[in-house]
Amino acid sequence: DICLKFDSGVSRRHAELVVSTKRPGEPQTITVCDVGSTYGTTVLVGGGGMPVKCGSKAEPAEPRVLADGDVVRVGQQRSALRVRWVPLVFCVTRVNKEEKRTLTAQAVTLGAEMSDKWTPNCTHMVTSKEVVTTVKAIHTAIAGVPIVTPKWVAALQNLKLKAPMPDLRDKNHMPVRTQLDNTMQGVPAGDPRRSHCLAWCIFVFLLADEDIAELAEAAGALVIRAYGAAAPHDDPEAWGRVLQVLGHLTGEPGPAGAEGKGKTKGKGKGKGKGK
Repeated sequence: DICLKFDSGVSRRHAELVVSTKRPGEPQTITVCDVGSTYGTTVLVGGGGMPVKCGSKAEPAEPRVLADGDVVRVGQQRSALRVRWVPLVFCVTRVNKEEKRTLTAQAVTLGAEMSDKWTPNCTHMVTSKEVVTTVKAIHTAIAGVPIVTPKWVAALQNLKLKAPMPDLRDKNHMPVRTQLDNTMQGVPAGDPRRSHCLAWCIFVFLLADEDIAELAEAAGALVIRAYGAAAPHDDPEAWGRVLQVLGHLTGEPGPAGAEGKGKTKGKGKGKGKGK
């Protein structure tokens, strides 16, 4: 229940918000419907524009589907609720087959999604073992995403109406993460230093390794993907392009002839032409 006790224009039972059950292949929705209030319910689509009536005691209406950013207004003092759609996405790692089957069933009940790979949409990482320093674990640490055990997911599934969310600090809900905490060197979750700790770095990747490249980008680094340019003598034209980009970024002029045929000039031992 959402109680707006400071607005006398809000009826005891004013409106109903309903979140649909997530089913495979179907989008999950949230609707609002006035349940017979005195002063009615309106919706500002996208948070602005003309209010759309969603019913009152005098003018009953059908439920209206809400979108992210819509504002629901109730009462005389224009008490408002803004809709923010944040789906649950569990990044699952280091669990056994039975735990994964259980998590999959629980995710369906909760309307959550499961992922074996880290994505920026992940809201929790779920593991039943000690958290070790892997690419996925470091991503979650940089993003400040909670790392929980399957017991936290079970507690969330069994949550009763009006009960608080399961405590993330409960020892049964929090896996051992000594190694990862040592890696973060005491920088607390949510601290912007986590996502900017490599902001002064430029990484040039000669071999395709998207996991590490994306991790470097998540930590604020600039990543240049020069896949295939194994060495200057193998592909001088590709290296010329890389050096030219670096020159623009650092304010230093790139090598002469970096455009076009990839010719380069230098002094001393580096003098010569590339093909």
